[in-house]
Amino acid sequence: MRGFRRRRSPAAAPSPTRSRLAGSGVVAFGMLGRGIALMVVAIVVAAFDPELALGGALVYAAAYTVELALSLTAYYSGSPER
Repeated sequence: MRGFRRRRSPAAAPSPTRSRLAGSGVVAFGMLGRGIALMVVAIVVAAFDPELALGGALVYAAAYTVELALSLTAYYSGSPER
């Protein structure tokens, strides 16, 4: 067994594609966790102070709308890559 080498299977070999794919999964779970945490906080606030919850929901909706508008503007105003 002295000359025996353990071969790595092609499926387990690290590659740039695998690392990007793994990184995107981490980002997705992070975004999911952030959304769940935000909803838990919003529900707790709504249970104690409905007016504050309404204000928070309006601010969140406005911020999301502005972020979406800026993202779409940046996407469609950029130069095409070749």
